Amino acid sequence: MRRVDWDKMTKEEKVEWMIERGIYIFAEVLRPPYQVIEKVVNYEYEFVISKFPKEVISDETPPKELDERTDIIPIDEYLGLYEPEKTKITIFNSGIEDASKLIKCNSEYLKYIIRLHEWSHALVHIGFSKNKGLAILKDNNLWDKELAEATKIYTSIEDRLHEHIAQLLTYHSLILIRQDAKYEESREILNNMIKNFLELNKRQPPHYRVDEYLDVPRSRIIQSISLLKKGWLKGVFNAWKTVIKW
Repeated sequence: MRRVDWDKMTKEEKVEWMIERGIYIFAEVLRPPYQVIEKVVNYEYEFVISKFPKEVISDETPPKELDERTDIIPIDEYLGLYEPEKTKITIFNSGIEDASKLIKCNSEYLKYIIRLHEWSHALVHIGFSKNKGLAILKDNNLWDKELAEATKIYTSIEDRLHEHIAQLLTYHSLILIRQDAKYEESREILNNMIKNFLELNKRQPPHYRVDEYLDVPRSRIIQSISLLKKGWLKGVFNAWKTVIKW
C-alpha cells in the first residue's frame, strides 16, 4: 500500500486513502476460503481448477432452524452445508444471522468462519495431490473415476470425525490468516474471529467440540487427513483420535 504524509493530504485525499486501506484490510481478512484451506494443508491437497465445488450464498430458510432460546448451535444444515453428491457448498444467511445474535458476534465474521468450515469438508472430499490433479487436468476422463473413489472414502468417514477435521482446519485457517496479516486492523479483526470461533465451539454439540485438539500440531492433522484420503486409516473417530495424539 502506498505511503502518505497525512498532514499534507487534503480532506478528499484522506477519505480516498481510508477507503483504499479498508479495501486492503478486507482483502487480507476475507481471503478466498479455498486458497486458505489449501495453504493450511501445505498444498499437499488442492482443488482441481476446473472441478471446484459450487458455492451458493442462500437467503432461503435452511433445512434446520435455530431456536432463539437454544443453547446448542450446530453448523451443518443450520448455518451451512456441504453436499458431496453435488460437490456443492451452501451458506445460509438466515441461520448465520440467528446464530450471530445468540453468540453476539458480527454476522459477516461468522459467515466467513462457516465458509471455511464447509470448504474444509470439500477439501477432505475432493482435494487431490498435485500429481493426481495434474493427471485429471490432462485427461478429463479420469475425473469420474477419481471422484467416485474420493466419494467412497469421504462417505465412509464418521460424522463426528468429519466435523472435528473441518473444525480444526477452520481454526488453523484463522490462525494462518492472522499470521500472514500485515495490518494491525486486520490482526484485530482476526483476533475477534478466533474468539467467535471459540465461543461458537462452546455452544456446539459434542461431535463439533475440538477443545482438546487445538494444541495438536497442524502437521499431525494434515498427516491424519492424508492417511484417511489414501484409505490407510479407517474413518472411525477413535482410530483417528489414537493417531492424532500418538
